[in-house]
Amino acid sequence: MAHIYLLAAAGAFLLHLLARQFRGWIRDRNFCNANGCQPAPMDKLITWLDPLGIGILFKLERHLTNHTLLEYMRTRFKENSYTFKSRVLLDDFYWTCEPKNIQAILATQFHSFGVGIDRYNNFKPLMGHGIFTSDGAKWEQARALVRPNFVRDQVADLESFEVHFQNMLAKIPKDGNTPVNLKELFQCMTLDSASEMLFGESLNTLTNTDSEVASAQFAAAFKKSQTELARRCRLGRLADWNISKEFLDACAVTQRFVDDYVSKAMRLREKQLQPDYEKGGRYVFLEELAMVVDDPIAVRDHLLNVLIPARDSTSTLLAAAIFAMAKDQRVLRKLRDEVRDLNGVHPSFETLKNTKYLKWVMNETLRLWPIVPLNGRQANRDVTLPVGGGPDGQSPIFVRKGQNVGFSTYAMHRRKDIWGPDADQFVPERWEDKRPGWEYLPFNGGPRICIGQQLALTEAGYTLVRLLQCFQKIESLDHSEWREGLALACSIDQPVTVRMVPW
Repeated sequence: MAHIYLLAAAGAFLLHLLARQFRGWIRDRNFCNANGCQPAPMDKLITWLDPLGIGILFKLERHLTNHTLLEYMRTRFKENSYTFKSRVLLDDFYWTCEPKNIQAILATQFHSFGVGIDRYNNFKPLMGHGIFTSDGAKWEQARALVRPNFVRDQVADLESFEVHFQNMLAKIPKDGNTPVNLKELFQCMTLDSASEMLFGESLNTLTNTDSEVASAQFAAAFKKSQTELARRCRLGRLADWNISKEFLDACAVTQRFVDDYVSKAMRLREKQLQPDYEKGGRYVFLEELAMVVDDPIAVRDHLLNVLIPARDSTSTLLAAAIFAMAKDQRVLRKLRDEVRDLNGVHPSFETLKNTKYLKWVMNETLRLWPIVPLNGRQANRDVTLPVGGGPDGQSPIFVRKGQNVGFSTYAMHRRKDIWGPDADQFVPERWEDKRPGWEYLPFNGGPRICIGQQLALTEAGYTLVRLLQCFQKIESLDHSEWREGLALACSIDQPVTVRMVPW
């Protein structure tokens, strides 16, 4: 008798699941009919031999390891369409490189999408809650906290940045013959600058030569943890199945180092709260943050959420720009001629904004090698995207609540139907009459547009101008093609090895 009851209970439960599935199917069908939705093409890699897309995971991992993931994703758009549906295990999701869809995700339907719980879970070991890992009210609070650090007065403080440029300049051989890896120097310079801006004192990685000092250990752990975070992003919900002790150790080293600065700021906070305290000196992000956030862990999270883009955005832009120009001396000569008109005067914030060819060079660099070439959002309600469905790909598509949509700015920035037949080539002159909209997103778009974009453009532009004021020639010693290095930001994987001839 007990077996009969168990069978009956199991049957009832199964019927309940089927009925719920059927009701969901009816609801989805009605939503699609009401909004004119048509299905998007299914990923051609999903076949009867691999209906769950398990093979896709292995392909993604292999291309990530081989530094070819971005081009691989680009070929998938060519094989399927500019918007297509894919699947990994039982998780259906979309990929798109359509400007209209990306505009909807990031701006016109901003409140229908969020970064999702997966991003928080994958970033949590290093970054916790902050501007990159939060949604809704927590994100709005985080953005409000970090915004003062990127106002014009802070961004335009090029005198402070010149100190770090000079430290980098001292590391560049002046004999006109000795090779130098500029990528490594750019990373150190921008980390030194970002740490001074955020912590109130620089890590001075350019001037510290001892690899055992805390700042050097921090820099190494910081790099390692970011690389692993990128892999966790690719694995999504499977990330915790492959979490390494080395990664957790790198996160711990990074956090302990930042905790020391946070402790100092919290002690200063106690003094500042005294009625007789007289505040003076310049703006320091950490000190101001500690005044409004009394949880040391939360302060650390906010710091790390800002430090990563503050360093990576500038250094990756610089490395890619030098890599491209050193291989194309025509572009380098045109930029050098423009810089010569400054007569050796250090450029101001306003000067950089009005230096036309410099802006074209940086725009073109960011078009070909966007800092965040792959991104994604999760629908927090049933919603539609404007295009991608139907035989002609021009009908709306239905995105169910909880579904993910990945988008590739890398593929969009290289679409020949948008940018022309020379879309794969480095041609700064294309920006002479180009006024792009949502087809050009080097710093994201909408309410979550990168808050530090002006800082990155200012520091990168200043560095390029100053280098050309100090050196008459920058010659590439690397004959290889650009190879992707995907961490949280995308950088060139190989060293940017050049020979520099001073004036």
